[in-house]
Amino acid sequence: MVFFANLTTDDSSVILDPKSAPITIISSDVPVIGFSSETYSVTEGTPTVDLVVSVTTGTLGKTIDVILTLNDETATSIPAVDYNDTSFPITLTFSSTVANFTIPVPIVDDDILENPETFFAVLTTADTEVVL
Repeated sequence: MVFFANLTTDDSSVILDPKSAPITIISSDVPVIGFSSETYSVTEGTPTVDLVVSVTTGTLGKTIDVILTLNDETATSIPAVDYNDTSFPITLTFSSTVANFTIPVPIVDDDILENPETFFAVLTTADTEVVL
């Protein structure tokens, strides 16, 4: 369910921007699975970046498979220049007793002077009874 919160004022000298914001209510009965952080950062000398995926809302009454895939943006995985994704995509199987996964992604250390680089971690599932 989505509704909007609206701001109003009688003072013509006040500019409201934005004037409204959408509010989404997610049922607590529907499990939500996601990353523990919106962004992750790692220095090139660090062996891995640990992605944490967990059930953040609700509880699971059945087993749910979630696929974790890595996609290049400016970082390169083939060949493993910046990070190594040879073990991806992987399947994370959540259940009533398994609600968290920590997945290490190997980072390649090289001697090349570079700007910060980015790759994306993407969660997908065929299950319609969970929100990602």
